[in-house]
Amino acid sequence: MRHNQILIPSIIQDPHVISIAGEGASMLHPIFANDSAGFNEGPVCNRIAVVDIDPDDGSMRPPVGFLESGKTSVRPTYKVTLPCGSKGKWRPMWAIPESCKRGGIADLERPDYRDPFLKVNAFGTVLRTLDFIESPMGLDRRIEWGFPGKQLLIVPQAGEFPNAFYHRESHSLQLFFFHPDPGADRIVYSALSQDIVAHEAAHAAMDGIAPDLYDACLVDSLAIHEALADITAVLLAIRSRDRVEAFAHDAPAALNELLSSSRFSRIAEEFRFWRGHGDCLRDVNNNKSIAPDAEPGCQVDAASPHSLSEVLSGALFAVYVQTFNEFSKLDQKQPLLNRDRKYTFGSRDVMQVSACRLASLIYKGLDWLPPGEVTLAEYAQACLAADSFFVPKRAGQRQAFADECRKRGIFRADETTAEPSDLDLQPLNINRLRDNLEARDKFVQDHRDLLRIPEGKTYKTSARIVQAGDEPFLSLSARTAACNLSGPPRKGPIHAPKRLLILKVAWDTARPCHLGPEFGQERLSKTGTTLAIGPSGQIHMLLHGRTSTAASRRSEAFLGALYALGSLLPPGHTLGPDGKPIHGYITSEQHEGGIRISGAYCALHIAEDPL
Repeated sequence: MRHNQILIPSIIQDPHVISIAGEGASMLHPIFANDSAGFNEGPVCNRIAVVDIDPDDGSMRPPVGFLESGKTSVRPTYKVTLPCGSKGKWRPMWAIPESCKRGGIADLERPDYRDPFLKVNAFGTVLRTLDFIESPMGLDRRIEWGFPGKQLLIVPQAGEFPNAFYHRESHSLQLFFFHPDPGADRIVYSALSQDIVAHEAAHAAMDGIAPDLYDACLVDSLAIHEALADITAVLLAIRSRDRVEAFAHDAPAALNELLSSSRFSRIAEEFRFWRGHGDCLRDVNNNKSIAPDAEPGCQVDAASPHSLSEVLSGALFAVYVQTFNEFSKLDQKQPLLNRDRKYTFGSRDVMQVSACRLASLIYKGLDWLPPGEVTLAEYAQACLAADSFFVPKRAGQRQAFADECRKRGIFRADETTAEPSDLDLQPLNINRLRDNLEARDKFVQDHRDLLRIPEGKTYKTSARIVQAGDEPFLSLSARTAACNLSGPPRKGPIHAPKRLLILKVAWDTARPCHLGPEFGQERLSKTGTTLAIGPSGQIHMLLHGRTSTAASRRSEAFLGALYALGSLLPPGHTLGPDGKPIHGYITSEQHEGGIRISGAYCALHIAEDPL
């Protein structure tokens, strides 16, 4: 039986962390999901499906069925055993229908991997992550996956391995488990960590928004992937109501919590704890920097995508804290839910609104990136330009981000914007440029110098139109656990929408290659330009992909380390002994003019670089 609306219970914190949090800790975050295409046993919906493979024998286990309540006032749910602590200390923050509790009580201290709650929990977290990114307060459009097909697959028990990752080639999130204590029966499941599942789901969403980053060899490009996955996991945790309930009307206490390393800023605490490497995997509340004069304790390994990512994620979290601090000082009677009535809000709501505002900055900026390989500075410039178009009144947030980028060495002292000073073109029909390839090609040919297309280079173009009107208001899903995956995008701006054409032009460029004679002397990589232009011919943004000398040095060190470890294969080694493509390695192929390296994203797993 198919259901269009369903309740999905989901854990909002790692089990071990909840067990040491005390009597008052809440652990379940009920998700009310809506999809006109329906939810089926599995769990399965039109865009996401769980593939439950038995790690012992590789067989497919049966799908999770529905638990019908027989009451019209209660939404159906999947038939799972609701988890709580061994002494019953953990409680759901919201009331769960009695029909959900018929399976008894599970002990997450030693969970059974055959319990269907594992896959229902991962399914619900991926739904929440996707809905958060696509919401009007975030990207504000539907994401097409970075692979052919409509469904992202979730493998909740992919095998025994202390890691997790998104894998484009299999269209899946691979979530593993491991035994932290040899000889003991305790098992740590990545599918039970909201941070890890949200992190990997964010990778999948980013691959749909900016697919060129998957093959980018520039370490900055991979660091952008990792930083945004981390910050998305943090923002999703902040949006879990019970995590912020204690600060509902206490802004100073909330600010003090945000200013310190806390449950709001730490990533994958249980996962890291049981690996014996401290209290979390990464912490976005940091002062990491690539500035030449940075303090020794703030410096990062700039050849490591995970280490470099902390510079960007730290900058973004600092912007979140400043946004919260400024917003909490406003008159607490704002039209947050709709335009017709006022709503008195507290610090809990400010935390959630600030999370949505940061999501808008980071994901719209990702959407405006130039094609191909990009640096941290180019990403930051795209964020500033996109945010100034969609929400021009948020100058304070943009200034805070630009300041953080300068302080941490992402920007040079004089580098803050990608907008041209006074360059405009003649009025143009942006609808025709979007829809007519011939008209678009003529426009590009007429403006090759503006777009910086090298003489004689062939190129590819893509175009779409974005519009903005009033600043988005806090949606109901930001104050509840509602997920809407149905049909067309949400309602667009109502008042005087502004429209821009986002034109992207991409071509190949040759960069020096220092990996060894078997790789040749040059590496081919995609680069290009993004032009944001209005019907009047006014240019809102003109951003070129141009790798700096410092970014090139970082990437050469990164590729050299991969090759030394055997993770990067030279040309001619793309097929295994059985004649099938090799997976799990970064491969290279010979092309006219140099080699092309593919799949550099494989260097990103949840735990650490393969360096």
